[in-house]
Amino acid sequence: MRRLTRLTLAFSKKRDNFEAAVGLHFAYYNFVKRHNTLRCTPAMAAGVAQSFWTVGDLVEAAA
Repeated sequence: MRRLTRLTLAFSKKRDNFEAAVGLHFAYYNFVKRHNTLRCTPAMAAGVAQSFWTVGDLVEAAA
């Protein structure tokens, strides 16, 4: 994740922006991104979600 690399264009100057970006990254990783080894998302493998989420679903859940 580029936000953890210092002195780049993705560097967060405010802690609130950093926390929001990291939270969005982890939510995308766990609910939207399909993993080849699991053949589903980690949330589906853990029984938290029943189907794949779209980015639109993720935005609605965050609002």
